[in-house]
Amino acid sequence: MAAWSDGVIWIGGADSESIWEMNVATDRLRLVHGDDRGQKAGGTRAMRYRPEVGLMVLGRAGVRHFASRRDGGSFVEMSNRSVVVGFDLLPQGDYIVSTGRYPNDPLSAHSVHRYAATGEHMASWHAAFPHDDWRAVLRLSGKPVAVTADGDVLVSELAPFKVTRYRGGRSDDWEIVVEDSEIVDANEFERALPAPRTFAFQWNRTVFVDEMANGDILNVALVYPPREPVAQTMWVVVSPMGEVLGRSTYGRGLRVVGRAGPNRYYVVHGDEWLAEVEVYVERTGEGSG
Repeated sequence: MAAWSDGVIWIGGADSESIWEMNVATDRLRLVHGDDRGQKAGGTRAMRYRPEVGLMVLGRAGVRHFASRRDGGSFVEMSNRSVVVGFDLLPQGDYIVSTGRYPNDPLSAHSVHRYAATGEHMASWHAAFPHDDWRAVLRLSGKPVAVTADGDVLVSELAPFKVTRYRGGRSDDWEIVVEDSEIVDANEFERALPAPRTFAFQWNRTVFVDEMANGDILNVALVYPPREPVAQTMWVVVSPMGEVLGRSTYGRGLRVVGRAGPNRYYVVHGDEWLAEVEVYVERTGEGSG
């Protein structure tokens, strides 16, 4: 999902190229783009909107750029993207994709990839998940990413809780903003891979990162209580200097699906409802909350 600046939401189909438009005021869906037999982008993997760029839809095999809601969209083919975790747009129209690559891919050692607006690959960095099984590499290499107002790229590890800033979206100018294994521990990967060729879903990991309006960093993690099959969401706000300002854990089954605006995000609960939430830090008598 992604929201235009006027609040109209576009929703991509995971198993098709179809895109629907939802106006919150009317609560109705309208098909704005159907499957294109001549341009096989594949099912939607991620969608992002940036006012100066427009909206981009990342499909399994290509990217479609819409400069406006009335634009028919321009398509650029890309190689297969099966497990995308992070996707965001840079101010000049370049985009960042975070995903694992197949072992015969020359970029398979990296997990963060930058492309020009025209589709040319520009750079890859940030190590992929180290493992002998290529399926584990493909599944666990992608990471949540976000582009800041200044054009920096934030990369959040799945585990441990760790955010790295790449200034200007460059691989050679970086700093670790925060690392806190008490929030999410690196040992979570052992829970993710309980046995050879076996993958688990119930393990703690970060799933979303974003820069808030004042420069603070929001990080959302899935946290599974002991012996519970459904995760809670832990929302953590960190200052640009790496201080954890506050964290709160909310109900089970929530999933962040897109930005709604400054400090506002869309979340879904299963197939039951969609909500817009606002994130803020409030100073309390015993610290931040």
